[in-house]
Amino acid sequence: MLFILDECIPVSALHALQNLNYEPEMITVYIATKSPDQLVAATADAAGAIIVSHDRDFKRLIARRTDGQQPRFRNAHLLKMECKQPRIPDRLIMCMPIIASEFQSRQQMRDHRMIAWIGADFIRVWR
Repeated sequence: MLFILDECIPVSALHALQNLNYEPEMITVYIATKSPDQLVAATADAAGAIIVSHDRDFKRLIARRTDGQQPRFRNAHLLKMECKQPRIPDRLIMCMPIIASEFQSRQQMRDHRMIAWIGADFIRVWR
């Protein structure tokens, strides 16, 4: 699983994912800083990656139902962090078994996008 960490995610989250043997990259490896969310989503879509962000806008961009329009970004996934930034690495480590399992099960479905939110004391998966 390739993770693309948005600019609002601390580098410590990158290290946490690396320690779990995943492939994390900061978005700035691919595109310029302060790039619009649509470009971040398009980058993740092209790579089939999971966007890790604190930004609420990605839920709308990655949504399976897009207000009567054709779904965009069919190959991008979303992991929305809703906890305080210092807790993000620990929450990722704690929730990664669930995320990995959900990611794998979504690959067998027609729409294989995984959308999940991780809060201070919850994980929510959209199916």
